[in-house]
Amino acid sequence: MTRPLKIFCTYHTVDKPWGGANNFLRALKIELSKNHPVVFVQTPDADTDVIFMNEMSKGPAQDSGQYTFQDIANFRKTAPRAKFVVRVVNLKSHAYAQPLWKYTLSGQAYSDYKTLKLMKMAGKIIFQSRYQYGVFNARGFRGKNYSIIHNGAAADFSVDYTAPEFSEHTPLKFLATSFSKSKGKKQAKIAALSTLPMTEVYFAGQWPEDTDPKNIKLLGVLTHDQIREILKTVHYIIHPSERDVCPNSLIEGLRMGVPALYNPGAGSGPELAADYGLPWNAGNLEAIATQARLNYDPLRNKLSANRAYFSIARAAAAYYEVFKHDT
Repeated sequence: MTRPLKIFCTYHTVDKPWGGANNFLRALKIELSKNHPVVFVQTPDADTDVIFMNEMSKGPAQDSGQYTFQDIANFRKTAPRAKFVVRVVNLKSHAYAQPLWKYTLSGQAYSDYKTLKLMKMAGKIIFQSRYQYGVFNARGFRGKNYSIIHNGAAADFSVDYTAPEFSEHTPLKFLATSFSKSKGKKQAKIAALSTLPMTEVYFAGQWPEDTDPKNIKLLGVLTHDQIREILKTVHYIIHPSERDVCPNSLIEGLRMGVPALYNPGAGSGPELAADYGLPWNAGNLEAIATQARLNYDPLRNKLSANRAYFSIARAAAAYYEVFKHDT
């Protein structure tokens, strides 16, 4: 019998809510350990098959620190035959779009230099979306040994349930979630939607103190179980954020069978949700709400037949193929 793959994941996850990378990688490790011949080890050794990095982050369990290139050299010396796989996250130049002087002086330029250097060292690179690949390609990435694998929602979100009540006489309910307070999350747009009649907007996560939530029902930071229960009650997940490479909150909503309102501009929203949602265009809010009401049933029916695509099972199977190849 072939022994299981030994994988050293350098990103150490925690069980509490801590952003998209933590949520996805925690679900990935659980799914791979449960349904594939894989074992995750705490430290690398000579028998380790894969060193798997989420860029250079140690993860929240390690106080969100960063590995050094010396750390990486030590890992590879300890596990000399291990395949070196890097899941890229983002470039600071893309995420923040700062003026050149600020980008340089703030240390963001050096951070991007390290990310691009790490990618050159990798035996295999995983991009989270075609959009993300395009971001790195624009910065000069020309590597050939890569895969594009969309994230998947944790098994918690695979539950079947009865759709919430929907009619012209019931409020249209929306949910937005974000662990980040970044202005790129477009909180003001979400708040504006909450002012419409026959509309209820819920927000889970951290709301910025300098933005008026209007009529939003702020729920605070919630667990996976709590997010799942809220998703059972809403008609749409809303994600107007810009430049997101593969947002877990959007994928979790789609996995639950909840159609989306998404940003049709820069970002992976159209790539993920174009067939199962509506673009949040620059038109007036009343028109957006009207279209959401008119299209809810057909969008939900179409998504129901395809929601398994957004599962962690699909994503984990693709990651396993990357890990086992040539190991």
